Amino acid sequence: MIKTNKLLESYKDSLINKISEINLDVVNDIIMEIKSASDTDRKIYIIGNGGSAADAQHIAAELVSRYKTERQGLGA
Repeated sequence: MIKTNKLLESYKDSLINKISEINLDVVNDIIMEIKSASDTDRKIYIIGNGGSAADAQHIAAELVSRYKTERQGLGA
């Protein structure tokens, strides 16, 4: 139990450190590019190789489909 708690604490600390490294200006720029592409009927290309290809497919599906909000699907 103590070993598990230390592992979880270590994982939590690692996540907190990674989150604190996120550059919010870059995230905002990406959001604005996606919005611009949507507003001008351009497509968003998401690529990956191996496991990242599966991640790319998932993200594209999230953009194309409408889960909880009724909206126009984005071209991805």
